Amino acid sequence: MNKLLLSIITITTTLFGDITRHDIEVNSKKYQNQLINKDKVSYSRFRELTTKYTSEQITGFQEEIARDMNIPIPVHKSIIGVENGSKYPYVMNCNNNIQPYSKDIMKNYMNYVNCSKNVDMGYSQVNYMIWNKRLNFTQEDLLDPKKNLEISMKILKMNYSGNWIRAIGHYHSYTPIHFNRYVKLAVIHLRHELKKS
Repeated sequence: MNKLLLSIITITTTLFGDITRHDIEVNSKKYQNQLINKDKVSYSRFRELTTKYTSEQITGFQEEIARDMNIPIPVHKSIIGVENGSKYPYVMNCNNNIQPYSKDIMKNYMNYVNCSKNVDMGYSQVNYMIWNKRLNFTQEDLLDPKKNLEISMKILKMNYSGNWIRAIGHYHSYTPIHFNRYVKLAVIHLRHELKKS
């Protein structure tokens, strides 16, 4: 049974005494309806998608996709450094209620369930609301680390016009103040990545 549902049951039982099997089934149906109405996946599916690859496999995918798309790998790694320094593939960031990154998968799942469509999702922190309109993908696609990397590199490549630093800034924003702030952070990561390579 879903950990979230168990937590709700435990809290409810503590506060209100014993609950019946019927109460559990009703709460479970309400919870499932909430997920369906918000186009969200269950906790078990969230966990399955976001944890199906090791960090070594994700790094391998990142390098392979970058090579295939002719993107310098340090450029994409600099974006990951800014977007998801923790490198957890299940990080969810609600843009209407920004929370510090958490390594706890359940906290990230709760962010995911409670976020509007304006949410930065997964390994590359792709904004669902902005980019799914242009690239036609699902939230479930963004939960899969490999697909998340592919989508983020498509976005990066779309923003490339002969200057990778500009493409990095536009990955985040076209608004000058946000663009400049992001580029400053990304250049720190980019220098670090270039020293390693």
